[in-house]
Amino acid sequence: MRSRYTAYALHLQNYLLETWAISTRPGEIEFEHGLVWKALIIKGCKKGRLKDKQGWVRFIASYQVGLDIETLHEKSFFIRDEEGYWCYVDGVFKA
Repeated sequence: MRSRYTAYALHLQNYLLETWAISTRPGEIEFEHGLVWKALIIKGCKKGRLKDKQGWVRFIASYQVGLDIETLHEKSFFIRDEEGYWCYVDGVFKA
């Protein structure tokens, strides 16, 4: 989760696509002009240990666009691929 957050902050499209599950991977990622990621707080996780094949991460990420600072609350779902790497599948936004 932390590496994907950093990849979004640095606009590392290739890394984001490589760490996205093939079943839900988009063709490309568009980064919003002027959006600056400010902080990531991991609120909790479920499963995701060495023996697990799937896991969830709850997080809050703050970002700024112009003078406005906003937050994104998400519960992200990950699966482990055939090579043992974690891949993002999808997420549910929280209010």
